[in-house]
Amino acid sequence: MYKSIFSIAVFFLFTSFACNTGKTTNIMTKHSDYDYQSAWKKVDSLERKGLFKSAIKIVEEIYRFADSDREGGQKIKALFYKGKYTNYLEEDNLESFEKILRKEIAKAEFPDKQMLQSILAEFYDKYLNASMWKIRKITETDDTTSDDIQTWSIGRFIRESNKLFNESISDSRLKNISYKKYKEIFTEAKNTEKMRDNLYEILAYRALNHFKNDRNFLPKTTNAFDIDNAEYFSNPAVFTELELKSDDTGDAKYKTLSLFQEIEKYNLQTKDYEELIDVTLKRLDFVNGQYSKQDKTKKYLETLDYLARKYSDTKSVAEVLYKKAVLFKNMGENDKTNPVNKWKIKEAKDICLSVIDKYKNTYGASLCAQLLDQINRKHIAIYVEKVNLPNENLLISLSYKNINKLYFRLSKISPDELERYRKTRNKQF
Repeated sequence: MYKSIFSIAVFFLFTSFACNTGKTTNIMTKHSDYDYQSAWKKVDSLERKGLFKSAIKIVEEIYRFADSDREGGQKIKALFYKGKYTNYLEEDNLESFEKILRKEIAKAEFPDKQMLQSILAEFYDKYLNASMWKIRKITETDDTTSDDIQTWSIGRFIRESNKLFNESISDSRLKNISYKKYKEIFTEAKNTEKMRDNLYEILAYRALNHFKNDRNFLPKTTNAFDIDNAEYFSNPAVFTELELKSDDTGDAKYKTLSLFQEIEKYNLQTKDYEELIDVTLKRLDFVNGQYSKQDKTKKYLETLDYLARKYSDTKSVAEVLYKKAVLFKNMGENDKTNPVNKWKIKEAKDICLSVIDKYKNTYGASLCAQLLDQINRKHIAIYVEKVNLPNENLLISLSYKNINKLYFRLSKISPDELERYRKTRNKQF
């Protein structure tokens, strides 16, 4: 098993999909004799020549056949290409493209509708980030009638994104649809191991990435959901049975934990333990970043140890052990006064060596190799005060790592030499 990341480019905005190959049910489609591959070759040739108007004509032809043949992947790909070329030829194309997507969603059927909802939701996220300097000036209102995104406030963009991401994963039939139905808009990445082979998993992870984004620029509500329960660190079997309560069910943190529960429960039911480990590690990192009580390290470590024992036969356990090694490395570097942490860096090193030996050619082993390189890397830094009192000892701070012996020499230089040194150094930086 291996993990693939699939991505689509929307002009300068990017929409990313995460999934993997696998065998699930495809929706039946009616195929004409239209040669999509040859048509796209013509489009690429015209693009290289800068003939965007001619390219759009062929893209529109592809769209018409794809719509007739119910080829969702080809249809969505054609939409993106049309948006890209129009962006070269017209102003305010982002706003025009958004209207096109909304019209497509209004008439689309399952599962094209869910794919387009997820795409438009991320479009709003990217548009907000790209135009934040301008959107910040727009006053927040309760108006939801305007369709002109140039008048939307920050809150309106986020509410629309939330709504679309929720709708994109609301149909359980997505679990039976293979990603291969949309293979034309996916590109495979290498060196990963996870399985995301159906549209539910792909779209659920996209929604999860949206909701767990910490938007510090938004005002806190009085009933905001807080990550303050140590049980959120629990192993999957326990965590999925927890009752999450919030006065605001639209709260991003509440929605994030709810999605983690939903995805982990699905992976437990399907016994897809590679995916289960992946999503559980993501949840632990999320909770660890939000939880502020003193027992956070203990709770985090307990679940890592549980995963390592429970799923020791899976390749993804290498990533669990990598997380443990990172934790030990940080403990050894950040809290040297605690005698308990004295040998934590050595423990991290031993874990990495064991993973590299036992889980060869896995993603976790490659991560451990990188961490091991960081641990073994030699380092030295000398800091001297810029201003020192005459006839007094100089205050120097020396820090080093993995260095047993150091040779150095102090040399007296003239003011002219010092000035030349400063000029040379300034040019370098």
